[in-house]
Amino acid sequence: MNAEQTNSDRSSKKARFIKLGPGEGLETRVDIAPLYLLKAGAAHTDGQYSVLEVSVNHDLPLHIHETADELFFLLEGTLRVTFDDEQHEVGPGSFMFLPAGIPHAVKLVGETVPRLLQISVPGGFEHFIEDMVELQAKGKAMDLDSEEFREFSRKHDWTLLGSTGSADPNTDEPQAS
Repeated sequence: MNAEQTNSDRSSKKARFIKLGPGEGLETRVDIAPLYLLKAGAAHTDGQYSVLEVSVNHDLPLHIHETADELFFLLEGTLRVTFDDEQHEVGPGSFMFLPAGIPHAVKLVGETVPRLLQISVPGGFEHFIEDMVELQAKGKAMDLDSEEFREFSRKHDWTLLGSTGSADPNTDEPQAS
């Protein structure tokens, strides 16, 4: 690598420097706030990863991300995460790594709305969120149990398993993480 390439690489990386304060997010194609704040998207990381601050206001049913690993760092609240048929109750400061292709679900626990940093590797999960919000804004919200939603989500490598009632597949006590 010659000096010009090195300087070029440095300047392009400097141009992508991101600094956001509390409660701030980057602009997205459609407004995904306040539930989602984009901290860094695929466009900012050459597709390597995406970072979202997420306020989890509903249970997430059992699903699989076919190609993306997911990392959570819980900032506030408590969640029960079902991962590969095991349940784990997690609170503030907890970290979770959810590899691609493994079924997982998220259930709200307690009164505090959980808030977390969600990192997807590779990036692009923000496009799934943008597309869902865009459909809702057009009055085309989809029932998660519908074939229409299943088709839509598969285009984003996200597969719903079972029905939306499967966020808590059994009532066993959670395992502490």
